[in-house]
Amino acid sequence: MDCRTFRQHHCAFVDDVLPGADVVAMELHRVECERCATFDARVRRSLLLVRNMPSVECSEDFAERLFQRLRGLEVERRSSLVARGPGLGTFAAAAAAMLLAAGGGLYAIAERAPQDVVLRPVVATRPAPMADPLASPVIAASASAGMPMWPALLLADELPLHVAQLGLPQNGFQSVGLTY
Repeated sequence: MDCRTFRQHHCAFVDDVLPGADVVAMELHRVECERCATFDARVRRSLLLVRNMPSVECSEDFAERLFQRLRGLEVERRSSLVARGPGLGTFAAAAAAMLLAAGGGLYAIAERAPQDVVLRPVVATRPAPMADPLASPVIAASASAGMPMWPALLLADELPLHVAQLGLPQNGFQSVGLTY
């Protein structure tokens, strides 16, 4: 175990919710690594301090006084904020920018002469012809590899027809180069 893993699982280690094998690995790492042992001791001491601190009890009217004070702060904050809009200079700058943009756009449109639209030529090709499924060695490979049975059944059904059409004896497939 490395130090990073030790620190990632340390909370679960302190709470004693890790599986047994992880607890053993954490204990071994704590014994071997001085930095992680110091880290573990600090965490456990701080938890002990927090658990042994006396509980703080508020007076009965504490919540009421707190809410009144918060409401008073909210009113003070609202009154200190003065809403002020943009000044005359801001409006003048915005108007000048809009006029400049509009004038530039109109100038660009006026200077541009209409041009002919030129489209790229379109190249069309004929799709590739589909291969004969019985001439492909894939059927034989799928039948021998334990794939679904229909390719093997189709092959067994069509094979005598192909042999008869070619007029070859059954042992002549290797010499011609046909694969079925």
